[in-house]
Amino acid sequence: MSYYQKLTERFQQIYRLDHAITYLNWDQMVMMPANGNDARAQAIAELASVRHGFLTAPEVSDWFDEIESSGEVQQVSQKAMLREMRRKWREAHCLPSALVKARVVAGSRCEHGWRQQRPNNDWTGFLANFKAVVDLSREEANHRLEVSDGRLASPYEALLDLYCTGDSLSLVESVFTVLRQELPQLLQQAQDQQASSQQTVTGDFPIAEQHAINEKLMQCLGFDFESGRLDQSIHPFSTGVAGDLRITTRYRTTDFLEALNATAHETGHASYEGGLASGHESVLSMRRVIRDLCSRLPFARRNVYFVFTQPFCRLRRNLAKFCCTGFWSVAVLVDQYDPWRGYITLDTVYQRAYGLPI
Repeated sequence: MSYYQKLTERFQQIYRLDHAITYLNWDQMVMMPANGNDARAQAIAELASVRHGFLTAPEVSDWFDEIESSGEVQQVSQKAMLREMRRKWREAHCLPSALVKARVVAGSRCEHGWRQQRPNNDWTGFLANFKAVVDLSREEANHRLEVSDGRLASPYEALLDLYCTGDSLSLVESVFTVLRQELPQLLQQAQDQQASSQQTVTGDFPIAEQHAINEKLMQCLGFDFESGRLDQSIHPFSTGVAGDLRITTRYRTTDFLEALNATAHETGHASYEGGLASGHESVLSMRRVIRDLCSRLPFARRNVYFVFTQPFCRLRRNLAKFCCTGFWSVAVLVDQYDPWRGYITLDTVYQRAYGLPI
């Protein structure tokens, strides 16, 4: 067995552990009784530690060195896979196993506590749990900064590098400088343009009926219910792998637009995760590929960006079809979500749905 084959086999083992952790997390947030949280958090933390050990074992570093010295990897696709495997190894190698476990337990405790703290507006209780999460994140950032060889300038950049590789704090600051100057006027223009078509949706919307209409929306967006499902959670999210995609949304009996928006958003995430090329699941992530491509600002300013994203912009057409399904009279959605009427209208959808001042 070649060193490259040993490496890919190890990453397959890690992928299978990730698979188990993914669905344990899903069950924890969707189905698990509240009193089971501590035991579940410890179980997931233990699996995360085992996963970390598989990835950072001494032989993995040796395999990378042997592959580089022997030149056994020549194909372009294998070189790309090797680059991604080395990136994942590098991101994990700088962290001690105890920190990996502690992050899982602290994050679980914070999320679980928020389920009761949120409706009770208990920010003091939330702060106690959240402080532990922040402290551990700072510890992680310092570990990552120490091994960056001067490539990263601050702990913030050490964490930013995990999600926007190549970006910097100065870039983020420059973007927000422009946004602070431009957004107020742009928002006012959008609100003025939409004021003439303001429509308010009010009523009592049973959750069972909302669930049915959200599933219908997912079908219109191309979601395959033989390969996934929709459930309810405190905060909407999507997770899973091709063939078993899990989407959640959040319902309010006084407003069905919030759930529809969340479902459409999470269906988009699930769609590109479900489109990951078979055989590369253990290394590549469509979420990272799309994120890295679309987050590059120079690329996003070019016409080719809009050509690239056009196939993904099916929401208005499918919503028009969706609004004729006979559940409720919700033609307002087409009007509110129409990007060709002017500007993005999501903010005013929320404001109007909740009766907030515009």
